Amino acid sequence: MDHFRPTLRKLKLTHLRDFLYGGVSSTFKKHSKANIKLMDARRIKESVSTRKMEKSYSLRLKELSGTYPENQEKNVSPTVSPDEEISDGCKVFYPWESISIYRSNMTSLDLVINDYNYVMALLHILHVRVFKPSSLDFMKIYKQLKLKMKLAYEAWNRKIELNSLIHYAILKTLQQKMADSTKALHKFANDPRYND
Repeated sequence: MDHFRPTLRKLKLTHLRDFLYGGVSSTFKKHSKANIKLMDARRIKESVSTRKMEKSYSLRLKELSGTYPENQEKNVSPTVSPDEEISDGCKVFYPWESISIYRSNMTSLDLVINDYNYVMALLHILHVRVFKPSSLDFMKIYKQLKLKMKLAYEAWNRKIELNSLIHYAILKTLQQKMADSTKALHKFANDPRYND
């Protein structure tokens, strides 16, 4: 959609021509390189923070067990390059928050909306106005799109394949269910009403 002229901040519904939601919107495509760079920097920062905690915990265990190397400083942490020190004020936005509205005069209104309910409400209005559907069950399409975008982002963020992410989520759910069941069984075992 590069042929569209720069956006104006007002929109009349009578001028509404079309809209795009997600990663294909001009909102996201226009800033995709910078945005992905920021997301990657945030991922690196979180990874460094995790490594720091793991290192600190490992050194503490060695200290307690008496195996701490005498010639090693205690305040050891991974080296962080200046490029990895990204401030928390970075304005990162995601595809499922991006909507581009196109007017009949070939201009666009590019939006980033953080609130899920506002996104769904606007998509509902836009869809009804543009496509004039006969039924109102079309919102499940946008919910499925959002789920797919979040799954794809999480797989990218963890640097794993999408099917591995789904398998991991299923395994984690089963482990949580087993933990809940074990907790419930222990509770019943210690309840005097069930020990007669």
